[in-house]
Amino acid sequence: MNELAEYDIKLAHVPGKTQIQADPLSRRPDHDTGNNELQDQIVLKDHLFSESTTSDPYQQINFIDYLTVKEQVTTLKDLYDFTSTTEITHDSEDLAYRRGKLIIPNNQELKTQIIEAHHGSILAGHTGIKKTLTAISNSYWWPRMDQDIKHYIQHCTKCQQAKPIRQAKSAPLNPNPTPDYNWENISVDMITGIPEVKGRNAIIVIVDMKSKDYVALPTTDKLTAEGWANILFKEILTQHGLPKKIFSDRGPQFVAQFITELYKIIGIEGNPSTAYHPQTDGQTERINQELEIYLRMFVNDNKKNWYLLLNTAAFAYKTHINSTTGFTPFYMTHGHEAYTGVENPDITQGPRGLQEWITHMKMIQDQATHNINKAKEYWKKIYDSHRKPSRDYKPGDKVWIEGTNLNMGTSFKKLDPRRYGPYTVTTKIGASAYKLDLPPDMRGIHNVFNESQLHPY
Repeated sequence: MNELAEYDIKLAHVPGKTQIQADPLSRRPDHDTGNNELQDQIVLKDHLFSESTTSDPYQQINFIDYLTVKEQVTTLKDLYDFTSTTEITHDSEDLAYRRGKLIIPNNQELKTQIIEAHHGSILAGHTGIKKTLTAISNSYWWPRMDQDIKHYIQHCTKCQQAKPIRQAKSAPLNPNPTPDYNWENISVDMITGIPEVKGRNAIIVIVDMKSKDYVALPTTDKLTAEGWANILFKEILTQHGLPKKIFSDRGPQFVAQFITELYKIIGIEGNPSTAYHPQTDGQTERINQELEIYLRMFVNDNKKNWYLLLNTAAFAYKTHINSTTGFTPFYMTHGHEAYTGVENPDITQGPRGLQEWITHMKMIQDQATHNINKAKEYWKKIYDSHRKPSRDYKPGDKVWIEGTNLNMGTSFKKLDPRRYGPYTVTTKIGASAYKLDLPPDMRGIHNVFNESQLHPY
């Protein structure tokens, strides 16, 4: 009241029903007099505070750049634990390098920060062990680094919950021919079942089958053949030229008479599958999975900011090495790596001079073709012969429940976790069923599950 006495004010009653929004100035906590007339009470559970503070995906970057790492290393030099001096050099600040990579001292907190920045941030996208190791080893080195990264990612709860279980099928694999150049052959597919925002409730994904680059655009699940033709010309023709072949499923927008006639006129060979079959369009299916994983990782609580994440998802994917080509999609397209801010800037430089650039790009294409063909041979052998072994769980083991057939009362399955848990095994029932200790909020779900619906934690 002492503060109010300094002003000439008039008080007037305003009925509550006429107030659209309470005056925010009257609610500012920094205007509190500090007399503790009212005590704050926390009425939300702790995990809800955590979720609300991370609903903005751009607050989840967990960024630690190269210069910051160097500053921390400067104060931790006495913790160096490498035993061999082979290939070790020192700079003017007495920082140690191995083959040009900054050596990280034996400090677990700093190592974890580096791994998290290259794995779990919104710009990294929760990539796998190999891609994360490659990204970190571009700039840093420490003893047993690969083991630390493997352990970190294998115990990443978000990865276990959101990523699909990779396993080969029993049917023979018939891979498509390898294209000669980027964007010669493309595949296209739709991701549906996501929340509608601004009239868009689907994502169309177009993949270059050579460089493994892709374009993802918000669209509608009612996309017409005319709409697909517009996307093809606007997003592919003007950026990459017309493809020779387009692989797709038999969605109406891809097999309608309008689009098939258009393909003939402009010289495109359409290759729709005879019925939906992942082998016909496996590359797009895999990228769809990675994109869906990324969205699950960073989507906000109401799941309606997915369209804002498409560009960062694409960037995270394009700047990590593709296991098939041996190059990042960014490198396949531009001839040099993208600088993201967390690595040594020197590694992003490309060749100098026109002729050197032409030779360099041809080398990339030739090497990628060789790598793709070798990968196809390898994966065909694995795919055709592999069988998933059964697993015997014991009471007390922690497991995830596969979410595909689990009704959790949500509307948008595409952005739900892949699996739920972890939950504790209490009893084995019969040869391959297990009773789980489920929480009270899952009382409506039968607590006995077949082994095929469970995955180890």
